[in-house]
Amino acid sequence: MIMQKFLNKREQLMLYLAIGVMAFAAVFNLLLYPLLQRNDTLNREINLARSKLKNYARLLSQKDYIMHRYNTFAPQLKLPQDNESGIVSSLSEIENLAKASRVHIIDIRPQSQKGGSALYIDVRAEANLESFLRFIYEIENSLSVLKIKKFQLNSRSGSTALEGIFIISQFSAAD
Repeated sequence: MIMQKFLNKREQLMLYLAIGVMAFAAVFNLLLYPLLQRNDTLNREINLARSKLKNYARLLSQKDYIMHRYNTFAPQLKLPQDNESGIVSSLSEIENLAKASRVHIIDIRPQSQKGGSALYIDVRAEANLESFLRFIYEIENSLSVLKIKKFQLNSRSGSTALEGIFIISQFSAAD
């Protein structure tokens, strides 16, 4: 009743409407919005899980085909059986890839194995940038499971050739 003295009917209606909107905003932001966010997050996680399951089901349905393809390529995969022949085959593989990529090998040395099952090889070589890129691509896509662990390219003064230092690892059949 005190309000009737200060506010007319229209102003009271506007005041009640403003209080109602503020109350709705407070309830929405404090109660409903977190629930809606959680629901949206859970829906995204469910959709992601469904898509993963679809991919797994598709792969499972292609299991026989994949195993057949693996069995056709597995004999071509040359995993070394003993340490000595593994080192020799890895070194010759790297030399062949370098020759095909027009990379001139300056120095190539196997590192001593520290009880691990991977063979590490240090390579120093020189070539232009395009040849190094081709060499890196060939190493990474080699059937001998070669991976470049570390590399550094240095420019040579007065020349367009680059000097590259690589540490290449090969997966061992012992793993």
